[in-house]
Amino acid sequence: MCNLKRMALLILILSSLLVGCQKEASKSDVGNKQEVKRNDEVVFTFKSVKEDNGDLNVKYPVFEGEAFKDVNDFIDKEVKKFINDYHDVKKDAKEDNIEPFYHISMAAYLIDNDIVNLKESLSIYQGGAHGSADEIWTVFIKDENQKKYVQIRLSDIINLNGKCEKDLRQAIYEELKRQNASSSKDVLKQDLALDNFYLDQYAIVFVFNPYEVGSFAEGIYKAEIPYNSLPCIKNNSITKKILD
Repeated sequence: MCNLKRMALLILILSSLLVGCQKEASKSDVGNKQEVKRNDEVVFTFKSVKEDNGDLNVKYPVFEGEAFKDVNDFIDKEVKKFINDYHDVKKDAKEDNIEPFYHISMAAYLIDNDIVNLKESLSIYQGGAHGSADEIWTVFIKDENQKKYVQIRLSDIINLNGKCEKDLRQAIYEELKRQNASSSKDVLKQDLALDNFYLDQYAIVFVFNPYEVGSFAEGIYKAEIPYNSLPCIKNNSITKKILD
């Protein structure tokens, strides 16, 4: 169990370093509180929830300002869900003499002033031979009309009807094949969702967790598709922000 926990901690540390070329605002530690600033203004502050000697450990950002209300509401729901899930699993685990852990680390990556990529790094053990180590990404873009950041989905960027989705899956497949993902062909099936992605400065990056396009040992795969190669990209206020 101790080895599993040490491995989980190592995975979280490494995953926080391997984010690609996104730029995160500068950080400064203030006691147990960590502020993230841009142009000397606090963008968000990290908070954490810890229980059972760290078996439950959730670190998450809280943004400053009304413009980030939807982002904060989303994070709050996620935090509550993880806490409730941990407590439910812990109750069931007592009967099997299992010590579960939920190590969750959320981080926000800012692209200019318009895009917030929220990353949830999940290291969870609920029993069995090994735990899980996943990444879940959610994208928020500043809506100038509503003057706030709103969550977007893939369908806000690309037309996903018929040939458009087929061409997109083919492009992702080619990239995963280049990386030698053992089950790369699975991305060609429509039952594999393409809802886990983030926006970089020059590309959209699709994220596939263990068992989605490869074995557990292969880890997480990321397929980067440049914006200028995206099929059937829409012409709207959202795509204007990422193409400008």
